[in-house]
Order: sequence, then C-alpha cells, then structure tokens
Amino acid sequence: MCVGPLSWKDRAYETDIANLKAALAGQSVEEAFLPSPSPGILAMRIPNEYYPTEEEYLFALAGVLEDEYRAIVDAGLWPGIARSGKAWRIFDRPYGSESKR
Repeated sequence: MCVGPLSWKDRAYETDIANLKAALAGQSVEEAFLPSPSPGILAMRIPNEYYPTEEEYLFALAGVLEDEYRAIVDAGLWPGIARSGKAWRIFDRPYGSESKR
C-alpha cells in the first residue's frame, strides 16, 4: 500500500541487470530484454492511500520507474514493459480456462 511519497528503498533491479548480463556473457545473442512493470500494472497491484488523484499516483510511479528503465537501457538491454489493460488480464484467468475476455 502506498502511504507516502514514492522512492526507491533499494535498487534490486541492478542485481537483476547484473545477473542477466552474466548469464548472457559468452552467449551468441543479438538482443535481450529484462521484464519490468508499467506504472499501470503497479497501480493495479499497490493501492494508493497517499496521492490525491490516480493521475498523480501514476505520474509518481512513472517517475520512480524511469530510473529502472534507464538502467536497463544503459546496460544495453531492452526493457520488457508489461502494460495494464485487456492484454494483461488474460494472465488473470485460472490455468486451463478456455473462456475469452
């Protein structure tokens, strides 16, 4: 739950970047991506009790995530940004569900 101004508590993504770069070392790959959430995904998963509007909350999330996205790109990787919306909701179906949303 968001109860105060957003900021990084730690920069765990730096470890993720280092681990992926180490795993790719010596491999023959042209490009690689590192998954990262979008502001919308985080807003759906982390309730806001601090920012007065959803828009302000989303902009605050985007401001914090910008550090992660830049670090991924600066490491020579592509940020694989998961977005909110209908495309994401397909993953909320129970395994084996044949229903379409």
